[in-house]
Amino acid sequence: MSSSINLKLGARKPSEAGRPDASAIEMERRIIWIRWLAILVSLGALPFLASSLNRQSLVTLLALIGLGAIYNLTLLVVLLPRKPEWLTAGYISAIGDVLLVTGGVAVTGGLESPFFLAYFVVTVTTAVRFGGLAAIVAVLTIALSYTAVVYYGNTVQGTALTLNDLTNLAMRTGFVALTGIFVGFVGDRARRAERALQEELERAHASLSEVTVELNRDLEFEQTCQLTADKGRSLLSADAFLMQVQMPPLIGQDEATPPASMLYVDWTPELKAQHAGVDLTTARLALTPATGEQVIAVADPNLLLPNEHKPLPAGMWFRIPVFHGARAIADMIVGFMGREQPLRQTEMELMLTFAERAGIAMRNAHALDQAQKLSVTDSVTGLPNHRYFHTRFDEEMEKTKDTGGSITVMMIDLDRFKVYNDSFGHAAGDVALKAAARTISSTMRREDTVTRYGGEEFVAILPGVDLQTAPIRAQEICDTLSKVFMYNPKTIFAPLTASVGWATYPVDARNRDELLNRADLAMYMAKKRGRNCICGACELESVAALDSVLSEVVAQLASADTVGPGMVATLEKRLGQIANSSHLEELAEGMLSPNS
Repeated sequence: MSSSINLKLGARKPSEAGRPDASAIEMERRIIWIRWLAILVSLGALPFLASSLNRQSLVTLLALIGLGAIYNLTLLVVLLPRKPEWLTAGYISAIGDVLLVTGGVAVTGGLESPFFLAYFVVTVTTAVRFGGLAAIVAVLTIALSYTAVVYYGNTVQGTALTLNDLTNLAMRTGFVALTGIFVGFVGDRARRAERALQEELERAHASLSEVTVELNRDLEFEQTCQLTADKGRSLLSADAFLMQVQMPPLIGQDEATPPASMLYVDWTPELKAQHAGVDLTTARLALTPATGEQVIAVADPNLLLPNEHKPLPAGMWFRIPVFHGARAIADMIVGFMGREQPLRQTEMELMLTFAERAGIAMRNAHALDQAQKLSVTDSVTGLPNHRYFHTRFDEEMEKTKDTGGSITVMMIDLDRFKVYNDSFGHAAGDVALKAAARTISSTMRREDTVTRYGGEEFVAILPGVDLQTAPIRAQEICDTLSKVFMYNPKTIFAPLTASVGWATYPVDARNRDELLNRADLAMYMAKKRGRNCICGACELESVAALDSVLSEVVAQLASADTVGPGMVATLEKRLGQIANSSHLEELAEGMLSPNS
Protein backbone atom coordinates (compact mmCIF):
# COMPACT_ATOMS: atom_id res chain seq x y z
CA MET A 1 0.00 0.00 0.00
CA SER A 2 2.67 2.48 1.04
CA SER A 3 4.78 1.94 -2.05
CA SER A 4 1.86 2.70 -4.35
CA ILE A 5 1.04 5.80 -2.34
CA ASN A 6 4.58 7.06 -2.50
CA LEU A 7 4.65 6.41 -6.22
CA LYS A 8 1.48 8.40 -6.82
CA LEU A 9 2.56 11.23 -4.60
CA GLY A 10 6.12 11.26 -5.90
CA ALA A 11 7.27 14.20 -7.91
CA ARG A 12 7.50 13.70 -11.65
CA LYS A 13 11.06 13.10 -12.73
CA PRO A 14 12.41 15.88 -14.92
CA SER A 15 12.76 15.15 -18.63
CA GLU A 16 16.20 14.86 -20.09
CA ALA A 17 16.78 17.64 -22.65
CA GLY A 18 13.15 17.73 -23.83
CA ARG A 19 12.68 13.98 -23.68
CA PRO A 20 8.95 13.09 -23.40
CA ASP A 21 7.77 11.63 -20.13
CA ALA A 22 6.86 7.98 -19.72
CA SER A 23 3.14 8.51 -20.43
CA ALA A 24 3.85 10.21 -23.80
CA ILE A 25 6.23 7.43 -24.82
CA GLU A 26 3.68 4.82 -23.82
CA MET A 27 1.05 6.63 -25.93
CA GLU A 28 3.35 6.56 -28.98
CA ARG A 29 3.92 2.86 -28.44
CA ARG A 30 0.17 2.25 -28.49
CA ILE A 31 -0.24 4.32 -31.66
CA ILE A 32 2.40 2.15 -33.31
CA TRP A 33 0.38 -0.97 -32.45
CA ILE A 34 -2.79 0.68 -33.81
CA ARG A 35 -0.85 1.39 -37.01
CA TRP A 36 0.16 -2.30 -37.22
CA LEU A 37 -3.51 -3.21 -36.88
CA ALA A 38 -4.41 -0.82 -39.72
CA ILE A 39 -1.70 -2.38 -41.91
CA LEU A 40 -3.08 -5.87 -41.25
CA VAL A 41 -6.63 -4.69 -42.02
CA SER A 42 -5.39 -3.19 -45.29
CA LEU A 43 -3.73 -6.46 -46.25
CA GLY A 44 -6.92 -8.31 -45.38
CA ALA A 45 -8.94 -6.00 -47.63
CA LEU A 46 -6.74 -6.58 -50.70
CA PRO A 47 -8.61 -9.68 -51.97
CA PHE A 48 -11.86 -7.73 -51.89
CA LEU A 49 -10.31 -4.75 -53.72
CA ALA A 50 -8.46 -6.76 -56.35
CA SER A 51 -11.47 -7.01 -58.67
CA SER A 52 -12.05 -3.25 -58.66
CA LEU A 53 -8.40 -2.19 -59.07
CA ASN A 54 -6.15 -2.43 -62.08
CA ARG A 55 -2.79 -4.06 -61.80
CA GLN A 56 -0.90 -0.79 -61.44
CA SER A 57 -3.15 0.47 -58.65
CA LEU A 58 -2.89 -2.85 -56.84
CA VAL A 59 0.90 -2.80 -57.02
CA THR A 60 0.94 0.81 -55.84
CA LEU A 61 -1.32 -0.07 -52.90
CA LEU A 62 0.93 -2.97 -51.94
CA ALA A 63 3.91 -0.63 -52.13
CA LEU A 64 2.16 1.88 -49.87
CA ILE A 65 1.32 -0.86 -47.36
CA GLY A 66 4.94 -2.02 -47.43
CA LEU A 67 6.13 1.56 -47.03
CA GLY A 68 3.78 1.94 -44.07
CA ALA A 69 5.21 -1.23 -42.48
CA ILE A 70 8.78 0.03 -42.94
CA TYR A 71 7.79 3.43 -41.60
CA ASN A 72 6.11 1.88 -38.55
CA LEU A 73 9.02 -0.48 -37.91
CA THR A 74 11.42 2.48 -38.03
CA LEU A 75 9.36 4.31 -35.45
CA LEU A 76 9.25 1.25 -33.19
CA VAL A 77 12.88 0.15 -33.45
CA VAL A 78 14.80 3.38 -34.07
CA LEU A 79 12.96 6.54 -33.08
CA LEU A 80 10.97 5.35 -30.07
CA PRO A 81 13.91 3.97 -28.05
CA ARG A 82 16.52 6.48 -29.25
CA LYS A 83 14.80 9.71 -30.30
CA PRO A 84 11.29 9.67 -28.83
CA GLU A 85 11.20 13.48 -28.84
CA TRP A 86 11.07 13.36 -32.66
CA LEU A 87 7.69 11.63 -32.45
CA THR A 88 6.16 14.48 -30.43
CA ALA A 89 8.07 17.44 -31.90
CA GLY A 90 6.53 18.77 -35.12
CA TYR A 91 3.87 16.04 -35.33
CA ILE A 92 6.19 13.99 -37.54
CA SER A 93 4.33 10.72 -37.12
CA ALA A 94 0.92 12.39 -37.61
CA ILE A 95 2.06 13.96 -40.90
CA GLY A 96 3.39 10.60 -42.04
CA ASP A 97 0.05 8.97 -41.23
CA VAL A 98 -1.87 11.59 -43.26
CA LEU A 99 0.42 11.08 -46.28
CA LEU A 100 0.13 7.27 -46.16
CA VAL A 101 -3.66 7.35 -45.86
CA THR A 102 -3.91 9.93 -48.65
CA GLY A 103 -1.81 7.69 -50.90
CA GLY A 104 -4.09 4.74 -50.15
CA VAL A 105 -7.17 6.84 -50.89
CA ALA A 106 -5.67 8.05 -54.18
CA VAL A 107 -5.07 4.54 -55.58
CA THR A 108 -8.35 3.02 -54.37
CA GLY A 109 -10.95 5.30 -55.89
CA GLY A 110 -10.54 8.75 -54.40
CA LEU A 111 -13.98 9.92 -53.33
CA GLU A 112 -15.24 6.34 -53.37
CA SER A 113 -12.24 4.84 -51.52
CA PRO A 114 -13.03 2.80 -48.39
CA PHE A 115 -9.65 3.94 -46.99
CA PHE A 116 -11.26 7.30 -46.33
CA LEU A 117 -12.28 5.91 -42.91
CA ALA A 118 -8.61 5.83 -41.92
CA TYR A 119 -8.72 9.64 -41.80
CA PHE A 120 -10.91 9.35 -38.70
CA VAL A 121 -8.30 7.19 -36.99
CA VAL A 122 -5.53 9.65 -37.86
CA THR A 123 -7.58 12.60 -36.63
CA VAL A 124 -8.54 10.94 -33.34
CA THR A 125 -5.02 9.74 -32.53
CA THR A 126 -3.59 13.17 -33.37
CA ALA A 127 -6.15 14.91 -31.14
CA VAL A 128 -5.48 12.53 -28.27
CA ARG A 129 -1.73 12.85 -28.55
CA PHE A 130 -1.28 16.55 -29.31
CA GLY A 131 -4.55 18.30 -28.41
CA GLY A 132 -7.18 20.40 -30.16
CA LEU A 133 -4.84 22.70 -32.09
CA ALA A 134 -2.98 19.75 -33.58
CA ALA A 135 -6.33 18.16 -34.45
CA ILE A 136 -7.37 21.31 -36.36
CA VAL A 137 -4.07 21.32 -38.25
CA ALA A 138 -4.52 17.63 -39.05
CA VAL A 139 -8.11 18.21 -40.22
CA LEU A 140 -7.03 21.07 -42.51
CA THR A 141 -4.22 18.92 -43.91
CA ILE A 142 -6.62 16.04 -44.47
CA ALA A 143 -9.21 18.32 -46.11
CA LEU A 144 -6.63 19.77 -48.50
CA SER A 145 -5.09 16.36 -49.25
CA TYR A 146 -8.44 14.66 -49.73
CA THR A 147 -9.78 17.47 -51.94
CA ALA A 148 -6.58 17.44 -54.03
CA VAL A 149 -6.77 13.66 -54.48
CA VAL A 150 -10.43 13.78 -55.52
CA TYR A 151 -9.85 16.71 -57.88
CA TYR A 152 -6.76 15.09 -59.40
CA GLY A 153 -8.58 11.78 -59.86
CA ASN A 154 -11.46 13.41 -61.70
CA THR A 155 -9.05 15.45 -63.81
CA VAL A 156 -7.17 12.32 -64.85
CA GLN A 157 -10.45 10.64 -65.74
CA GLY A 158 -11.54 13.73 -67.65
CA THR A 159 -14.69 14.27 -65.61
CA ALA A 160 -15.79 17.32 -63.67
CA LEU A 161 -16.86 17.31 -60.04
CA THR A 162 -20.62 17.38 -59.75
CA LEU A 163 -22.61 19.15 -57.05
CA ASN A 164 -23.28 15.75 -55.51
CA ASP A 165 -19.52 15.05 -55.45
CA LEU A 166 -18.79 18.38 -53.81
CA THR A 167 -21.54 17.80 -51.22
CA ASN A 168 -20.19 14.33 -50.50
CA LEU A 169 -16.65 15.72 -50.18
CA ALA A 170 -17.81 18.50 -47.85
CA MET A 171 -19.78 16.14 -45.64
CA ARG A 172 -16.90 13.70 -45.33
CA THR A 173 -14.33 16.33 -44.48
CA GLY A 174 -16.86 17.98 -42.15
CA PHE A 175 -17.39 14.75 -40.20
CA VAL A 176 -13.64 14.30 -39.94
CA ALA A 177 -13.27 17.90 -38.75
CA LEU A 178 -16.04 17.60 -36.15
CA THR A 179 -14.56 14.36 -34.86
CA GLY A 180 -11.09 15.86 -34.58
CA ILE A 181 -12.25 19.08 -32.93
CA PHE A 182 -14.49 17.24 -30.42
CA VAL A 183 -11.82 14.73 -29.46
CA GLY A 184 -9.24 17.51 -29.30
CA PHE A 185 -11.48 19.57 -27.01
CA VAL A 186 -12.06 16.62 -24.69
CA GLY A 187 -8.39 15.74 -24.82
CA ASP A 188 -7.37 19.31 -23.95
CA ARG A 189 -9.67 19.33 -20.94
CA ALA A 190 -8.32 15.98 -19.83
CA ARG A 191 -4.76 17.22 -20.23
CA ARG A 192 -5.49 20.39 -18.27
CA ALA A 193 -7.07 18.34 -15.51
CA GLU A 194 -4.07 16.01 -15.55
CA ARG A 195 -1.66 18.94 -15.39
CA ALA A 196 -3.62 20.49 -12.54
CA LEU A 197 -3.63 17.17 -10.72
CA GLN A 198 0.08 16.72 -11.31
CA GLU A 199 0.80 20.23 -10.05
CA GLU A 200 -1.33 19.54 -7.00
CA LEU A 201 0.52 16.30 -6.39
CA GLU A 202 3.86 18.04 -6.78
CA ARG A 203 2.83 20.77 -4.34
CA ALA A 204 1.56 18.14 -1.92
CA HIS A 205 4.78 16.18 -2.31
CA ALA A 206 6.87 19.31 -1.69
CA SER A 207 4.82 20.20 1.40
CA LEU A 208 4.95 16.61 2.61
CA SER A 209 8.71 16.53 2.16
CA GLU A 210 9.10 19.76 4.16
CA VAL A 211 6.87 18.43 6.92
CA THR A 212 8.77 15.13 6.96
CA VAL A 213 12.06 16.99 7.43
CA GLU A 214 10.56 18.99 10.31
CA LEU A 215 9.15 15.87 11.96
CA ASN A 216 12.57 14.23 11.92
CA ARG A 217 14.55 17.01 13.61
CA ASP A 218 15.63 14.88 16.58
CA LEU A 219 12.75 16.19 18.68
CA GLU A 220 11.40 14.63 21.83
CA PHE A 221 8.43 12.31 21.45
CA GLU A 222 5.84 14.76 22.80
CA GLN A 223 7.25 17.59 20.68
CA THR A 224 6.99 15.38 17.60
CA CYS A 225 3.36 14.56 18.41
CA GLN A 226 2.38 18.21 18.80
CA LEU A 227 4.25 19.17 15.64
CA THR A 228 2.40 16.38 13.81
CA ALA A 229 -0.92 17.93 14.83
CA ASP A 230 0.21 21.45 13.90
CA LYS A 231 1.58 20.49 10.49
CA GLY A 232 -1.11 17.91 9.75
CA ARG A 233 -3.97 20.40 9.72
CA SER A 234 -2.06 22.81 7.49
CA LEU A 235 -0.91 20.08 5.10
CA LEU A 236 -4.39 18.58 4.71
CA SER A 237 -6.18 21.97 4.65
CA ALA A 238 -8.45 20.72 7.42
CA ASP A 239 -10.44 22.68 10.00
CA ALA A 240 -9.46 20.40 12.86
CA PHE A 241 -6.71 17.88 13.46
CA LEU A 242 -6.84 15.79 16.62
CA MET A 243 -4.41 13.01 17.44
CA GLN A 244 -4.92 10.74 20.41
CA VAL A 245 -1.66 8.99 21.25
CA GLN A 246 -1.17 5.93 23.42
CA MET A 247 2.23 6.76 24.87
CA PRO A 248 4.81 3.97 24.34
CA PRO A 249 6.11 2.39 27.56
CA LEU A 250 9.07 4.14 29.14
CA ILE A 251 12.24 2.48 30.34
CA GLY A 252 11.72 1.12 33.82
CA GLN A 253 7.92 1.36 33.55
CA ASP A 254 5.98 -1.64 34.81
CA GLU A 255 4.65 -3.57 31.81
CA ALA A 256 1.36 -4.08 33.64
CA THR A 257 0.85 -0.32 33.83
CA PRO A 258 -1.70 0.77 31.20
CA PRO A 259 -0.21 3.16 28.64
CA ALA A 260 -0.85 6.85 29.17
CA SER A 261 -3.00 8.62 26.61
CA MET A 262 -2.43 12.16 25.35
CA LEU A 263 -4.54 14.31 23.05
CA TYR A 264 -2.82 16.71 20.65
CA VAL A 265 -4.99 19.26 18.84
CA ASP A 266 -4.67 21.93 16.20
CA TRP A 267 -7.80 23.64 14.88
CA THR A 268 -9.15 26.89 13.51
CA PRO A 269 -9.44 29.91 15.83
CA GLU A 270 -13.24 29.52 15.76
CA LEU A 271 -13.11 25.93 16.97
CA LYS A 272 -10.43 26.82 19.48
CA ALA A 273 -12.70 29.50 20.94
CA GLN A 274 -15.63 27.08 21.11
CA HIS A 275 -13.55 24.57 23.07
CA ALA A 276 -11.56 27.00 25.19
CA GLY A 277 -12.47 25.06 28.34
CA VAL A 278 -11.17 21.71 27.14
CA ASP A 279 -8.23 20.46 29.19
CA LEU A 280 -6.20 18.73 26.51
CA THR A 281 -4.07 16.96 29.10
CA THR A 282 -7.10 14.98 30.31
CA ALA A 283 -9.52 15.04 27.35
CA ARG A 284 -10.08 11.76 25.56
CA LEU A 285 -11.83 10.86 22.34
CA ALA A 286 -14.50 8.17 22.41
CA LEU A 287 -13.69 6.25 19.24
CA THR A 288 -15.12 3.24 17.52
CA PRO A 289 -12.89 0.16 17.92
CA ALA A 290 -9.92 0.08 15.58
CA THR A 291 -10.22 -2.32 12.67
CA GLY A 292 -6.48 -2.92 12.59
CA GLU A 293 -6.38 -1.87 8.95
CA GLN A 294 -4.69 1.30 7.81
CA VAL A 295 -7.69 2.71 5.98
CA ILE A 296 -9.67 5.93 6.13
CA ALA A 297 -13.10 5.49 7.63
CA VAL A 298 -15.84 8.06 7.99
CA ALA A 299 -16.56 8.44 11.69
CA ASP A 300 -19.79 9.51 13.28
CA PRO A 301 -19.22 13.01 14.77
CA ASN A 302 -21.25 11.94 17.82
CA LEU A 303 -18.49 9.45 18.65
CA LEU A 304 -15.84 12.14 18.73
CA LEU A 305 -16.53 13.54 22.17
CA PRO A 306 -13.88 14.77 24.59
CA ASN A 307 -14.99 13.33 27.93
CA GLU A 308 -17.21 15.67 29.93
CA HIS A 309 -16.88 18.45 27.36
CA LYS A 310 -18.91 19.87 24.52
CA PRO A 311 -19.23 17.63 21.46
CA LEU A 312 -17.21 18.46 18.41
CA PRO A 313 -19.24 20.17 15.66
CA ALA A 314 -20.84 18.25 12.83
CA GLY A 315 -18.80 17.84 9.70
CA MET A 316 -16.85 15.25 7.76
CA TRP A 317 -14.48 13.43 10.11
CA PHE A 318 -11.91 10.91 8.98
CA ARG A 319 -9.97 8.55 11.21
CA ILE A 320 -6.51 7.20 10.36
CA PRO A 321 -4.56 4.85 12.66
CA VAL A 322 -0.85 5.57 13.17
CA PHE A 323 1.37 2.57 13.78
CA HIS A 324 4.46 2.04 15.93
CA GLY A 325 5.80 -1.12 14.33
CA ALA A 326 2.87 -3.53 14.29
CA ARG A 327 1.00 -1.73 17.08
CA ALA A 328 -1.39 1.17 16.55
CA ILE A 329 -0.23 3.94 18.89
CA ALA A 330 -2.34 6.83 17.70
CA ASP A 331 -5.52 7.85 15.92
CA MET A 332 -5.50 10.88 13.66
CA ILE A 333 -8.92 12.52 13.46
CA VAL A 334 -9.17 14.99 10.57
CA GLY A 335 -12.23 17.23 10.43
CA PHE A 336 -13.66 19.32 7.60
CA MET A 337 -16.48 21.67 8.63
CA GLY A 338 -19.21 22.51 6.13
CA ARG A 339 -17.83 20.21 3.48
CA GLU A 340 -20.28 18.07 1.54
CA GLN A 341 -18.26 16.48 -1.24
CA PRO A 342 -16.20 13.39 -0.37
CA LEU A 343 -12.43 13.45 -0.30
CA ARG A 344 -10.64 13.04 -3.59
CA GLN A 345 -8.32 10.12 -4.09
CA THR A 346 -5.27 12.39 -3.92
CA GLU A 347 -6.42 13.79 -0.56
CA MET A 348 -6.94 10.30 0.82
CA GLU A 349 -3.51 9.22 -0.40
CA LEU A 350 -1.95 12.33 1.12
CA MET A 351 -3.60 11.62 4.48
CA LEU A 352 -2.41 8.02 4.47
CA THR A 353 1.11 8.94 3.45
CA PHE A 354 1.28 11.65 6.11
CA ALA A 355 0.09 9.17 8.74
CA GLU A 356 2.74 6.69 7.62
CA ARG A 357 5.54 9.27 7.79
CA ALA A 358 4.27 10.65 11.09
CA GLY A 359 4.39 7.12 12.48
CA ILE A 360 8.01 6.79 11.37
CA ALA A 361 8.88 10.16 12.94
CA MET A 362 7.16 9.17 16.19
CA ARG A 363 9.05 5.86 16.23
CA ASN A 364 12.33 7.72 15.70
CA ALA A 365 11.50 10.28 18.40
CA HIS A 366 10.57 7.51 20.83
CA ALA A 367 13.81 5.67 20.05
CA LEU A 368 15.75 8.90 20.66
CA ASP A 369 13.93 9.45 23.96
CA GLN A 370 14.72 5.89 24.98
CA ALA A 371 18.39 6.24 24.02
CA GLN A 372 18.70 9.46 25.98
CA LYS A 373 16.89 7.93 28.93
CA LEU A 374 19.09 4.81 28.79
CA SER A 375 22.19 6.96 29.14
CA VAL A 376 20.91 8.42 32.43
CA THR A 377 18.83 5.50 33.76
CA ASP A 378 19.82 2.72 36.12
CA SER A 379 18.97 -0.57 34.42
CA VAL A 380 17.97 -2.35 37.65
CA THR A 381 15.72 0.15 39.40
CA GLY A 382 14.64 2.37 36.51
CA LEU A 383 15.69 5.42 38.52
CA PRO A 384 18.02 8.09 37.13
CA ASN A 385 21.65 7.08 37.55
CA HIS A 386 24.78 8.66 39.01
CA ARG A 387 25.42 10.62 35.80
CA TYR A 388 21.96 12.16 35.80
CA PHE A 389 22.25 13.02 39.49
CA HIS A 390 25.20 15.33 38.99
CA THR A 391 23.54 17.11 36.06
CA ARG A 392 20.31 17.60 37.99
CA PHE A 393 22.14 18.53 41.20
CA ASP A 394 24.07 21.28 39.41
CA GLU A 395 20.85 22.67 37.90
CA GLU A 396 19.04 22.74 41.23
CA MET A 397 22.02 24.29 43.02
CA GLU A 398 22.14 27.12 40.47
CA LYS A 399 18.40 27.74 40.87
CA THR A 400 18.75 27.79 44.65
CA LYS A 401 21.63 30.27 44.52
CA ASP A 402 19.65 32.51 42.15
CA THR A 403 16.54 32.50 44.33
CA GLY A 404 18.34 32.56 47.67
CA GLY A 405 16.37 29.55 48.91
CA SER A 406 17.31 26.24 50.49
CA ILE A 407 18.06 22.81 49.10
CA THR A 408 18.62 19.53 50.94
CA VAL A 409 20.53 16.47 49.76
CA MET A 410 19.80 13.11 51.40
CA MET A 411 22.08 10.07 51.20
CA ILE A 412 20.08 6.87 51.72
CA ASP A 413 22.02 3.64 52.30
CA LEU A 414 20.20 0.29 52.69
CA ASP A 415 21.18 -1.47 55.91
CA ARG A 416 23.01 -4.81 55.74
CA PHE A 417 22.37 -5.06 52.02
CA LYS A 418 25.69 -6.77 51.32
CA VAL A 419 24.79 -9.54 53.78
CA TYR A 420 21.39 -9.96 52.12
CA ASN A 421 22.90 -9.97 48.63
CA ASP A 422 25.57 -12.54 49.57
CA SER A 423 23.04 -14.76 51.35
CA PHE A 424 20.31 -14.89 48.72
CA GLY A 425 22.05 -13.98 45.48
CA HIS A 426 22.07 -11.06 43.09
CA ALA A 427 18.57 -11.77 41.76
CA ALA A 428 17.10 -11.37 45.24
CA GLY A 429 19.29 -8.31 45.72
CA ASP A 430 17.89 -6.74 42.54
CA VAL A 431 14.35 -7.36 43.80
CA ALA A 432 15.24 -5.57 47.04
CA LEU A 433 16.74 -2.64 45.13
CA LYS A 434 13.63 -2.30 42.98
CA ALA A 435 11.40 -2.38 46.05
CA ALA A 436 13.54 0.26 47.73
CA ALA A 437 13.46 2.45 44.62
CA ARG A 438 9.65 2.27 44.40
CA THR A 439 9.24 2.95 48.11
CA ILE A 440 11.61 5.92 48.23
CA SER A 441 10.05 7.37 45.06
CA SER A 442 6.60 7.18 46.68
CA THR A 443 7.74 9.69 49.31
CA MET A 444 8.97 12.24 46.77
CA ARG A 445 7.21 15.37 45.53
CA ARG A 446 6.96 16.23 41.83
CA GLU A 447 9.89 18.65 42.11
CA ASP A 448 12.09 16.17 44.01
CA THR A 449 14.59 13.86 42.34
CA VAL A 450 15.74 10.48 43.63
CA THR A 451 18.55 8.58 41.92
CA ARG A 452 20.53 5.41 42.44
CA TYR A 453 23.94 6.69 43.41
CA GLY A 454 25.68 3.32 43.33
CA GLY A 455 25.43 -0.12 44.94
CA GLU A 456 22.80 0.02 47.68
CA GLU A 457 23.02 3.79 47.99
CA PHE A 458 20.39 6.28 46.80
CA VAL A 459 20.50 10.06 46.85
CA ALA A 460 17.57 12.48 46.86
CA ILE A 461 17.58 16.14 45.82
CA LEU A 462 14.91 18.14 47.66
CA PRO A 463 14.63 21.74 46.38
CA GLY A 464 13.14 24.18 48.87
CA VAL A 465 13.51 21.85 51.87
CA ASP A 466 15.08 23.75 54.76
CA LEU A 467 16.68 22.75 58.05
CA GLN A 468 13.33 22.37 59.82
CA THR A 469 11.64 20.24 57.13
CA ALA A 470 14.62 17.99 56.30
CA PRO A 471 14.42 15.70 59.37
CA ILE A 472 10.69 15.19 58.80
CA ARG A 473 11.29 14.10 55.20
CA ALA A 474 14.21 11.86 56.24
CA GLN A 475 12.15 10.16 58.92
CA GLU A 476 9.32 9.61 56.43
CA ILE A 477 11.72 7.72 54.17
CA CYS A 478 12.96 5.55 57.03
CA ASP A 479 9.45 4.79 58.29
CA THR A 480 8.10 3.96 54.83
CA LEU A 481 11.00 1.63 54.03
CA SER A 482 10.69 -0.20 57.35
CA LYS A 483 7.17 -1.28 56.40
CA VAL A 484 8.50 -3.23 53.41
CA PHE A 485 9.36 -6.90 54.08
CA MET A 486 11.53 -8.69 51.56
CA TYR A 487 10.56 -12.28 50.77
CA ASN A 488 13.32 -14.65 49.73
CA PRO A 489 13.59 -18.38 48.92
CA LYS A 490 14.51 -19.28 52.54
CA THR A 491 12.52 -17.13 54.92
CA ILE A 492 11.04 -13.72 55.50
CA PHE A 493 13.94 -11.36 55.98
CA ALA A 494 13.89 -8.38 58.29
CA PRO A 495 12.16 -5.18 57.16
CA LEU A 496 13.92 -3.23 54.44
CA THR A 497 15.60 -0.44 56.40
CA ALA A 498 18.03 2.34 55.59
CA SER A 499 20.27 4.89 57.22
CA VAL A 500 19.60 8.44 56.03
CA GLY A 501 21.95 11.39 56.28
CA TRP A 502 21.22 14.88 55.00
CA ALA A 503 22.77 18.27 54.58
CA THR A 504 21.05 21.57 53.78
CA TYR A 505 22.41 24.46 51.73
CA PRO A 506 23.36 27.15 52.67
CA VAL A 507 23.39 26.31 56.40
CA ASP A 508 25.54 23.16 56.29
CA ALA A 509 27.79 23.82 53.29
CA ARG A 510 29.18 26.55 51.07
CA ASN A 511 29.11 24.68 47.72
CA ARG A 512 27.75 21.56 46.05
CA ASP A 513 30.74 19.28 46.75
CA GLU A 514 30.82 20.24 50.40
CA LEU A 515 27.06 19.71 50.65
CA LEU A 516 27.32 16.23 49.18
CA ASN A 517 30.27 15.25 51.38
CA ARG A 518 28.52 16.39 54.55
CA ALA A 519 25.35 14.48 53.68
CA ASP A 520 27.46 11.38 53.05
CA LEU A 521 29.25 11.72 56.38
CA ALA A 522 25.95 12.29 58.17
CA MET A 523 24.64 9.07 56.63
CA TYR A 524 27.61 7.14 58.06
CA MET A 525 26.97 8.71 61.44
CA ALA A 526 23.33 7.52 61.23
CA LYS A 527 24.52 4.02 60.38
CA LYS A 528 26.78 3.93 63.44
CA ARG A 529 23.95 5.08 65.66
CA GLY A 530 22.36 1.72 65.08
CA ARG A 531 20.99 1.85 61.53
CA ASN A 532 17.36 2.50 60.51
CA CYS A 533 17.77 6.05 61.75
CA ILE A 534 18.54 9.53 60.49
CA CYS A 535 21.26 12.11 61.04
CA GLY A 536 21.73 15.65 59.79
CA ALA A 537 24.99 17.39 59.03
CA CYS A 538 23.88 20.08 61.45
CA GLU A 539 24.47 17.58 64.25
CA LEU A 540 28.17 17.52 63.48
CA GLU A 541 30.36 20.28 64.86
CA SER A 542 32.10 22.18 62.10
CA VAL A 543 33.14 21.99 58.49
CA ALA A 544 36.86 21.97 59.38
CA ALA A 545 36.51 19.13 61.90
CA LEU A 546 34.41 17.05 59.54
CA ASP A 547 36.83 17.61 56.65
CA SER A 548 39.66 16.45 58.93
CA VAL A 549 37.78 13.30 59.94
CA LEU A 550 36.96 12.51 56.34
CA SER A 551 40.55 13.11 55.17
CA GLU A 552 41.93 10.90 57.94
CA VAL A 553 39.53 8.07 57.17
CA VAL A 554 40.30 8.30 53.44
CA ALA A 555 44.02 8.15 54.20
CA GLN A 556 43.49 5.07 56.37
CA LEU A 557 41.48 3.42 53.62
CA ALA A 558 44.20 4.18 51.08
CA SER A 559 46.98 2.78 53.27
CA ALA A 560 44.87 -0.18 54.45
CA ASP A 561 46.07 0.49 58.01
CA THR A 562 43.94 -0.71 60.87
CA VAL A 563 42.12 1.67 63.11
CA GLY A 564 43.42 1.53 66.65
CA PRO A 565 43.46 3.52 69.87
CA GLY A 566 46.48 5.50 68.70
CA MET A 567 44.70 6.80 65.61
CA VAL A 568 41.57 7.54 67.61
CA ALA A 569 43.57 9.49 70.21
CA THR A 570 45.26 11.54 67.50
CA LEU A 571 41.98 12.33 65.79
CA GLU A 572 40.34 13.18 69.12
CA LYS A 573 43.12 15.58 69.95
CA ARG A 574 42.75 17.31 66.57
CA LEU A 575 38.98 17.50 66.67
CA GLY A 576 38.59 18.55 70.25
CA GLN A 577 35.43 17.39 71.92
CA ILE A 578 33.42 16.54 68.77
CA ALA A 579 32.85 13.02 70.13
CA ASN A 580 34.12 10.74 72.90
CA SER A 581 36.68 8.02 72.15
CA SER A 582 34.23 5.15 71.83
CA HIS A 583 31.95 7.15 69.54
CA LEU A 584 34.74 8.21 67.21
CA GLU A 585 36.17 4.70 67.14
CA GLU A 586 32.77 3.30 66.17
CA LEU A 587 32.46 5.93 63.46
CA ALA A 588 35.83 5.04 61.97
CA GLU A 589 35.12 1.32 62.18
CA GLY A 590 31.79 1.87 60.45
CA MET A 591 33.48 3.66 57.56
CA LEU A 592 35.98 0.85 57.19
CA SER A 593 33.59 -2.06 57.68
CA PRO A 594 32.77 -3.95 54.46
CA ASN A 595 29.38 -5.04 55.80
CA SER A 596 28.00 -1.61 56.56
